[in-house]
Amino acid sequence: MVKPKIKKNDILKIIAMVTMLIDHLGVLYFPDYQIFRSIGRIAFPIFAFYLAMGFSFTSDKKMYALRLLTFGVFAQMPYMFLNADVKAHFLGFNVLLLFTYAIGMLYVFDLAVNAIKKKDILLSIYFMIGLLIILIIPDFLAYIIHGFYLSYGSYGLVLILLFYILINKPRILVPLFIAISFIFAYLRGVVNISNYLDVSYFSTLTNFQLVWNEITVYKNGLLTLQGYFFQSRSILGVLLVIFLSKLNYQISMPKYVAYLFYPLHIALLVIIRILME
Repeated sequence: MVKPKIKKNDILKIIAMVTMLIDHLGVLYFPDYQIFRSIGRIAFPIFAFYLAMGFSFTSDKKMYALRLLTFGVFAQMPYMFLNADVKAHFLGFNVLLLFTYAIGMLYVFDLAVNAIKKKDILLSIYFMIGLLIILIIPDFLAYIIHGFYLSYGSYGLVLILLFYILINKPRILVPLFIAISFIFAYLRGVVNISNYLDVSYFSTLTNFQLVWNEITVYKNGLLTLQGYFFQSRSILGVLLVIFLSKLNYQISMPKYVAYLFYPLHIALLVIIRILME
């Protein structure tokens, strides 16, 4: 992995924290106002970028993963209630746990790259298959286990991997992000159609016309970026990463502020909402 050509600048982290807060305010207090959730789409690409960069620069990857896991465990209890009804979703898992899982994914990716460099074909194939399995597990579990979800799932893992590989190549990164947005919109359409028509996933997957009509007609998604394409609005976060990560003007915050902010702001918002009820 080539070290990214970026400067330490927490202005992006501040933007991510603020937009995440707005997103969660929308979830708990203003579910009928889409503007909150739209602004919130900015946050995840920025955090995905920081995760990829943190893995690139850290000298202790195990400690980095342990830190993410620790704060993810603390955040899990309030996160289960982070929904419009403030009811516990016991099989929903927060984004810090996704990031912990992503550390393992990036580690396997590096192993695959090193095997390729050493021209060890069998070992590289082994690690690439392992990487593919790691990528699909979150969405596969969501498909077979009712109520299960790991925040941002396989989509989030792919975006993290995209930043990890291409942060120095924005002209490739942006088109690939758009392509990924289309692919995951299509796959979500496949899942929904196979569920309500009670047909197999793979037969629906190859019925392009049916799925295309579903994802584009629903809420006029392709033109309005709603419905299946709603997460595509996060391209603004990708563009902010590309342009602001190279700023000369630098802002820095204490290391653990962002880690603490995640569980604490969720807990506070949930508690206030429960008291209001």
